[in-house]
Amino acid sequence: MCARSISVTTGLYLSLALCSFAMGGEERPCYGAGRWFPRSKARLTADIDKHLREKPESKVTGRRLGIIAPHAGYTFSGRSAGAAFAQLKGHQFHRVVVLGISHRQFVKGASILAVKAYTTPLGKIPVDTEVTAKLLKHSLFKTQARAHYGEHSVENELPFLTHVLGTDWKLVPILIGQPSRMEAGISAESLKMYEDIAAAIKPFIDDKTLVVASSDWTHYGANYGYFPFGRKAFSGDELKAKLKAFDYETIEPVLNVDVKTFVQRVNAKKVTICGRRPICVFLNLMPQGARGLVAKYYTSGDVTKDWSSSVSYPSIVFAISGQKPKEPDDEGGVSEAGRKSLLEIARKTLEARLRGKPVPKFKVDSAELRWNRGVFVTLNKGDKLRGCIGCFTSVEPLYKVVSEYAVISATRDRRFRPVRASELKDIKIEISVLSPKRRVKDPLKEVVIGKHGIYIKRGSRSGTYLPQVAVEHKMSLEQFLSSCCSSKAGLRADAWKDPRTEVYVYTAQVFHEE
Repeated sequence: MCARSISVTTGLYLSLALCSFAMGGEERPCYGAGRWFPRSKARLTADIDKHLREKPESKVTGRRLGIIAPHAGYTFSGRSAGAAFAQLKGHQFHRVVVLGISHRQFVKGASILAVKAYTTPLGKIPVDTEVTAKLLKHSLFKTQARAHYGEHSVENELPFLTHVLGTDWKLVPILIGQPSRMEAGISAESLKMYEDIAAAIKPFIDDKTLVVASSDWTHYGANYGYFPFGRKAFSGDELKAKLKAFDYETIEPVLNVDVKTFVQRVNAKKVTICGRRPICVFLNLMPQGARGLVAKYYTSGDVTKDWSSSVSYPSIVFAISGQKPKEPDDEGGVSEAGRKSLLEIARKTLEARLRGKPVPKFKVDSAELRWNRGVFVTLNKGDKLRGCIGCFTSVEPLYKVVSEYAVISATRDRRFRPVRASELKDIKIEISVLSPKRRVKDPLKEVVIGKHGIYIKRGSRSGTYLPQVAVEHKMSLEQFLSSCCSSKAGLRADAWKDPRTEVYVYTAQVFHEE
């Protein structure tokens, strides 16, 4: 076959693959088997078992939140990844968000492939299509299929995850890009975009969600055109010591979940960390109190003994320790003092963000303001709604969730134009602190008007009404259920009667500014 025929055939295959992805194909094939890791299930399992036995430099305690792991071939970075993923043993997750990059294609914002599963030699991994469908409605998320073709940054983490966690979890795979092709470092515009991407993902992060950022660290030497210590010849031991000190300048702020210092240091020396962008999103997803520990650190020079070029392979495990504040039962609520504090926090956050000023740091001593509860923040201007967005679960403390969703409600409720600073004097803030939701079998018998909010879900479609909606609009119970189905979940009005439709109830403690 002539070279032209080969080129045409390859191009046709690529076009068909991309077309399949763009149209929402069933599966994303495994490109890296036989290249980055073994194609044989038996050999791959044996390799991962060996890497998981790697002695870690540090072991975390507490609830596991996330991992930053390298994505090179397992011969090079497998030991580092293994020392990190081994620390997930005994911990269960129902969802894993993997943040990767595209090594070959420009990605604008974030890209999610519209497929139902990823394949590996260890089996298929189902994609959490309910989450990915909702994220793809956000302006920063698109399916940029070409960026996923042959890309290994997400894929290389999957065999470790499958081997350690089993099969009872779903994947949310996201490639993180940048605002424009021209950007070399991480600009203020990019940093804001990563905050926004994290804010879009946060509603889907709960106690059973793990976040993984895929990244190698410094790419040094002739192969990469990067010589932060000049082109002077160093001995292997000298260069090894220099690289470790250099790498830890950017690892240290990551361990402390300090994204701004991380970005400053990456930009100052133009550090060649390939996954610096997913790391920024990852750090914005970590809750207050999260800390990282290095599970393993070495470089490719340690593996090959060739120091003319080197890639660094740290792996970092993040956890949160300490006793969680005692949660109230379904009927419990925030005290009067706590309610006042939350309203002040929401107000001060809004005023700062809408006027372009730094959000103040809130000193919170009250245990009740550190509960992990769902929250909705509603903004009213006179008798008109100006924004209402919230979440049902959160790994962050209550006061931080209120602060965050005050801004989200003001700026990202697509039903309304963003709130302007000039409107603040006319805006009244209302906060709804939610109880955990529970599923009901017979909505007509178990839903109580004025007491219960409802959350209705069928497949990838869902919607909710807060308890006060039924009262404010003088709805009967059937009107409440039917309107939530049709107006909020995009279902038939009578979908709540179908046994396949899930109906949940929750209570809400509602309070507002006077």
